[in-house]
Amino acid sequence: MPRVTPNLWEWLKYQVNSFIASFNEEEEKEVGEGERSVRVWLSGAGNDQYQILKDMINDMFTPETGITVDLELVTGSLIEATVAGEGPDVAIGIGADTVVNLALRGALTDMSGFEGFEELKEEHIEGSFIPFTLEGRTYGICNVNAFTMMFVRLDIFEELGLEVPTTWDEMYDVTQVLQQNNMDLGTNPGFATLLYQNGGSYFNEELTEVAFAEEVAVEAFKQYTDFYTKYSYPLTFDFLTRFRSGEMPIGLSGYNMYNTLKYSASEINGLWGMFTIPGTVREDGTVDYTQADSSGTGTVLFSMNDNEEDAWEFIRWWSGKEAQLRYGQDLEAVMGVAARYATANLEAFKEIGWTQEERKVLLQQIENMEYIPIVPGNYYVSRGLNNAFRAVVNDGENPRELLMTWTTKVNDEITRKRAEFYMNN
Repeated sequence: MPRVTPNLWEWLKYQVNSFIASFNEEEEKEVGEGERSVRVWLSGAGNDQYQILKDMINDMFTPETGITVDLELVTGSLIEATVAGEGPDVAIGIGADTVVNLALRGALTDMSGFEGFEELKEEHIEGSFIPFTLEGRTYGICNVNAFTMMFVRLDIFEELGLEVPTTWDEMYDVTQVLQQNNMDLGTNPGFATLLYQNGGSYFNEELTEVAFAEEVAVEAFKQYTDFYTKYSYPLTFDFLTRFRSGEMPIGLSGYNMYNTLKYSASEINGLWGMFTIPGTVREDGTVDYTQADSSGTGTVLFSMNDNEEDAWEFIRWWSGKEAQLRYGQDLEAVMGVAARYATANLEAFKEIGWTQEERKVLLQQIENMEYIPIVPGNYYVSRGLNNAFRAVVNDGENPRELLMTWTTKVNDEITRKRAEFYMNN
């Protein structure tokens, strides 16, 4: 049999060659004259997602455009790299909050003026670009948006003689029956959804202040805290585990929970269903099913580069229907149905592997989505609401007084941040 281990001289030769090779910076390839290249960072993803996108670029994008892509998988360091002038041309998987913060500091390029932007926008869920927009300029293209759906154990509801609730009033009736049978509900819709369902708004028209001092906001906040102070809903829970065991036969979760349940809880397949979230009965008798959201991740174009046109060409391709659909299909083929892609491209979403019934209920919820803008000082909006919520639920404070107190503090911070970035004039 041949020898499988190196002798001393072979080992020494390898070490010397490795040491010499370490001085060659293979990553820093010079682009020849006339060649086009874009540096892209993929954030918040794993090796499987990276390899799928890399293969797509080599199969689809580069052959069609002649633009090579230096794709890098990164974790964090985006802000630091941007400050140091070492950031990419394009970054994928950036949260809406981060997009606005970078845009405020002049690090991003407004993409609303590029060719093909309006056509690309029309392919996406209506309003999904709002959290990525500042002062009428769009600094990010929304790629992922996982909105909330309601999941119900139909077998338990049938056993208890319950109907699937379509309004919050009906949900309160369901709560009484389930709690009498030692069961819980995981149905926190969030303050914003209740506010919009009652006809309120997060901000004033100029987006310079939160509108939480309005009576409709106070009532929505009281309803929000009542879930925990009056109806004793659990604050934290493992919905997947408790739903499959039957301890929590109804709850709200991101719609990708559907795939997780299908994949991880096959023993209850056929015993549960996915529905739109409950709505609020308005004074005219109609039911408002609005769901308010400001989450999602997207793709951004950095302003500190010399090839914006090529970078935009990549963004337009990546965010378009063909690439989003291919990425979603490949992702599911490699990682299984639990990894089904929550694309914000509506045209691609319609062709991802949902059944006709599943797609119908998801599109019903999409039609009722309302997206919340993100403003300077937005971090203090969520912090103020969380502090007010905890004081009411944990310490028994008055909801109205707490909301008024934090509304003043939040508006002061928004005013301060707008002044810092010269936005008050």
